[in-house]
Formats: sequence, C-alpha cells, structure tokens
Amino acid sequence: MKRKLITLVLSAAVIVSLVLISCAPAAAPPEEEAPPEEEEAPPAAPEAEKLEVKMALWVSAAEWQRMTERMVQVLKECSDGRIKVTVCPEDTVVPVAEYIQAASAGVFDLTYTWLSYYAETYPVLGLFNRPIGLRVPEDAWSLDHEGGWAELQEEVWAKLNVHHIGNHAKESDCLTSRVPVPTIDDLSGLKVRSMELNALAMESLGASTVFVPPQEVYTSLASGLVDAADYSDIVGAYDQGLHEVAKYFVLPPLTAVVQGTLVANMDFWNSLSSADKKLIEAVYSYSSEYSAHEVAYRRTTVVADLQAEGVTLHGWSSTDQEKWANALTEAVQTHPEDANWVKAWELLQAHIQKIY
Repeated sequence: MKRKLITLVLSAAVIVSLVLISCAPAAAPPEEEAPPEEEEAPPAAPEAEKLEVKMALWVSAAEWQRMTERMVQVLKECSDGRIKVTVCPEDTVVPVAEYIQAASAGVFDLTYTWLSYYAETYPVLGLFNRPIGLRVPEDAWSLDHEGGWAELQEEVWAKLNVHHIGNHAKESDCLTSRVPVPTIDDLSGLKVRSMELNALAMESLGASTVFVPPQEVYTSLASGLVDAADYSDIVGAYDQGLHEVAKYFVLPPLTAVVQGTLVANMDFWNSLSSADKKLIEAVYSYSSEYSAHEVAYRRTTVVADLQAEGVTLHGWSSTDQEKWANALTEAVQTHPEDANWVKAWELLQAHIQKIY
C-alpha cells in the first residue's frame, strides 16, 4: 500500500511538471544581431584643400619649358592630383617685363622668369641672374648655400612681397650666327641680338646690339634682321632649330653661368601648409637637377648632329676667351647707391676667392 502511494505521488509530480511546462509561455527566440552599420566613405577633400596654382613662364621653349612641364607633372603625381598648376605662357596675361610687379600683386601664384629683364629697375636682380666670374653651374649652388646669396635673395624678394623658391643655374648662351665668327675680332660690325651685360661687352668690341624677344629669335635670324644671336645654350639652340638659319656657332658659352628663378607671391606662399611648401621646393629642385643632367647628357649628341647638318663650330682661342672675359668684367656696371647690389657683389667676389 505504501509503495503504491509513493508511486502515485511521483506520477502526479511528473504530470504536474509536464502540465506546467506545457502551459509555460514559449521561450523567445534568440535575438538576431543587428547588421553592422555601413561605414560611410571618407568625404572628398573639400575645395579649400585642393590647390589651384597659376604660374607664369617667361619663355615657352627648350629647357625652360621642359623643366616647367616636368615640375607641373611631378607636383600633380606627388599630391595625388590635389595640386594643379596652370602655366601661363609668356605675355599671355601681362608682358614678361611686368612679371615682377605681377608676382608682387598676386596676379600669379608662382613666377618662373629671367631676372635680367628687370635689372634696370632692380640692379641686384641682374647680378642674381648672371653671377659673373663663376665657372660652372655647380658654383652657383655653392654661392647660394655656402656664400650667403640665399639669405640675401630672400631679403631682397621679401621687400617685393615675393618669396624666393630657388634658381636654376645653367651653362650660358652660345653665339649662333649667319656669318663666320672664328675670332672675337669678327664681332666688330655685326648686329647681334643680345641683352644686359653681354650686350655691353659686345658693343665695347665693335658690335651693335638689339633686343629681340625669345619667340622672335628664329625669324630675326632667318630674315637677316640680326646677323647673330646670343640667346640659348647649344642644346636649346638646336631644339629650337636655330641651326636651320644660322650655320655658325661660337663655343664655349659667352659666360659660364646664368640662372632662371622661381618665386612665389608672398601671400600665396604664406597660405600654404608646411608640407606643401616643402613639396614645391623639393619638386623644383628635382626638376632643375634633372634638366641640368639632361642637357649635359645630350650635349655630345647635339654637337655631332650639328656638324652632320653642316654647322661650323667655332672655338675661340684662349687669348680671345680672356679678351671676352675682360670685356664682361669692364662692362659690369657698379651700383654703389644700391646696398643690396653692393652686398651681393661683395659676397660673390669673396666666394670666387674662396673656391678658385
């Protein structure tokens, strides 16, 4: 009897449990995880971060144009397309003779120019363009960075609301002529396209000189307006086809070193980030070096090509070269009234004494 009772209790307990279980509300299904929110793509760089740069170029020819095109392309690539430079060829916005004023006023953000154009108004710029007495382009770099010219140039440009980025030193111009010029005495009586210091030296040796814009040098030679032109180094002269109309080239160059110069409007420069300033400076330096090596590499080939096309290459004697150097030195017009010119000249002479 007792055993039956226990069995009944256990059975009742099981039944109650089953009933309770069956009556209990169904368990809620496990919550599904909400799908992760899609991450938004990073916003495109705002227009303010994109850099549209307006650049003036003093001459659309030869080495200068190739160097500028390389600089524009490398800036674009290194900035992933953020920096876009629009180049304004010579005289398309303002005349080249007004580039310094335009750079100062912010007409251009960057200006790549030839400083001899402005020597009459700013004598020291003519000296910066043609550091007379240096023998190779590399010496101009050491003059800037070891001889004190870099600091002086920055001071001079700052007064014009312009920042000096750098110079591109190169071998000076050869003389391209319609008539033979085997000796320096043969300059006498010739009408030569030239400017600034070289023009003064030529006039002292009996030539007459006239300035012709770069883009008109070829036609001036072809038409006989001038007998000869002091305009470009041998590679640039070849690239521009001057050998087609001038069958006599005088080598070596008339002066050892000349420089093109890149500057920036000061307000534009100050608006740039430190990174963009460094990038522009680095790309300009790279483009300048690349161009110098390119010209040096091509020179031998160009000489052979010129000779193959019937061009006579005159090599003045050491006596004639010394006579020309003396004419250049005597043609230097001192400017004691210009403190910057005086300081630049003193630094130049000190550096020449140091390195030679």
